[in-house]
Amino acid sequence: MSPLSGIHWIGPIYDRGGYGNVSRNCVLGLAKIGVPVRAVDLFKDNPLTDHRGELDPFVLEEMRRRGDTRIGGRCPAVIHATPNWFGKAKIDGARISRRIGYTIFETDRIPDQWVKHCRKVDEVWVPSRFNLETFAGSGVPREKIRVVPYGVDTDSFRPITETFPIPGKRSFCFLYVFMFDWRKGFDLLLKAYLQEFSSRDDVTLVLKVYRPPGVDRDVKKEILSSVEDWGRTPESMLPHLIILDEPLTQESLKKLYNTCDLYISTDRANGWGMPCMEVMAMGKPAATIDWSGSTEFMTEENSLLIRPTGSLVPVDERLARESPLYAGHRWAEVRVDEVRRTMRFAVTHRDRLEKIAARGRESILNGFSLAKAADKFAGSLPPEAPPWHKKIFGRQLSP
Repeated sequence: MSPLSGIHWIGPIYDRGGYGNVSRNCVLGLAKIGVPVRAVDLFKDNPLTDHRGELDPFVLEEMRRRGDTRIGGRCPAVIHATPNWFGKAKIDGARISRRIGYTIFETDRIPDQWVKHCRKVDEVWVPSRFNLETFAGSGVPREKIRVVPYGVDTDSFRPITETFPIPGKRSFCFLYVFMFDWRKGFDLLLKAYLQEFSSRDDVTLVLKVYRPPGVDRDVKKEILSSVEDWGRTPESMLPHLIILDEPLTQESLKKLYNTCDLYISTDRANGWGMPCMEVMAMGKPAATIDWSGSTEFMTEENSLLIRPTGSLVPVDERLARESPLYAGHRWAEVRVDEVRRTMRFAVTHRDRLEKIAARGRESILNGFSLAKAADKFAGSLPPEAPPWHKKIFGRQLSP
């Protein structure tokens, strides 16, 4: 059997969403440990998924370079996308040794139509043990599934001193960054914030929201109207809130991360939680619901965990209505009082947050840097893969 000569990577390389972010990280990580990898944009020439103006110029140049990489005549193809793309992704100019679908899902199961697509590829890679169980429980053969965790660029996401200007910011700042989607639980966070704090509290909540590609909607209005009490409470009594809906470059996003005292995600069903990982890599504390994909890297020692009740409940009907893939699915039940408890704890125990943040950064550096993730990635490839030549391109990346 001839040795593997590289990896053919196919994904939404220039999209700012989760699949794009992870695709870029994986390509950089593989390059870091010397694996020849050719990166192909799944949605080439689609302006709705091309956000190059918001991405790190170094990363853009690396992706352009990887698009021209010669990988020889025999290699696996990794399609990092939703499973409906596993069979449609075009693989030009390469003889493929195997087709690997690399994907993720957030709720207690995967969409029924995904199962047939997963069965048609040679392997299915998922980033978490949570997804190992949800994919296998939905009908994907367990023996086809491998857990291959994601990593984060710890050279880019590292402690910095620069901050982002927040008008009127109080002494304690909560932050949540998300694409507008009813799965993201911003209504749960807003309800908890309104009930726990008032204008008398020295706190600010910053919501950085991205509009879905191709969707023109007043996301600020929809966010505020999702909590009835917000409109009923006199403005003079409301706790301080800032909603940012303009695009940010990656450098500005990092400054925004650094401005917060606690990054808090109330994503009701978290595929992975890359923003939490980025914040932790920067040495900032993060909080999230203790359920779904983020349990792979967020623990009681390195994070603040919002505890579910232990029961599963149907997903938000607004989500199921807008995204039929989620119809009939469930996620963890989370009470508003538990989100309130987590937020109040953060405000009153800032010394504890410093220790949690330090442990969080250490755990990301030791287990989820690009090099660490790429080592696990390469270790999941067939045994005939040779030791890769240790050539690093461009910016030197630390392990």
